[in-house]
Amino acid sequence: MGKRVDFQRALEEISGKDASLSPATLQALSDSTRDEGERFAACLCALDGAQRCDIVQRMVTAAEESFALDYAVLFRHCLSDADSRVRRLAIEGL
Repeated sequence: MGKRVDFQRALEEISGKDASLSPATLQALSDSTRDEGERFAACLCALDGAQRCDIVQRMVTAAEESFALDYAVLFRHCLSDADSRVRRLAIEGL
């Protein structure tokens, strides 16, 4: 259950006005379930395009730096984002 609590806290951090994604937050988003992916997508929809791009870019960078991080479920949800920049980053992340 700890992972789910961490994931929920990560979503809360993402939703915050000054969301600075800490390494712990990025780690909490890794290895997400389908349900968590849907919650992540809903959280992202509430943000503007620039914020969504920033978050997804940070995830891509973190995954490139650590092979242990897996955002595939979250990146798949980003493939249907309204912003083409987010979709491009999601493809890069996959």
